[in-house]
Amino acid sequence: MVLAEKQEEAQHVETVEEVGAVTDEEDHRETKWQAVKSNKKTLAWISIMILVMCLQGFDNQAGGIVIGIEQFRKDFGTPFDGNYVLPAKWQVSVPYQMAHF
Repeated sequence: MVLAEKQEEAQHVETVEEVGAVTDEEDHRETKWQAVKSNKKTLAWISIMILVMCLQGFDNQAGGIVIGIEQFRKDFGTPFDGNYVLPAKWQVSVPYQMAHF
């Protein structure tokens, strides 16, 4: 009896390749909307990560733009040759601080 049960169980055991092929086939039959509905958490995390990357890129750009604003240079810079310039510590720290604010 025990031997017959083990042989039957061995027939039902599938290889990793077989399981992968079945799963792949199921994924290909799934419509886009079904894939969205069945992977809500994954889609939410991907959306958050894309948003973070876009905002991080904007912050880095905004920090550099602030240095170019004339009023900012007048407020925090020193006069030089008829214009205002920022010390090197401002030029280095402003974009960094804006990105990590």
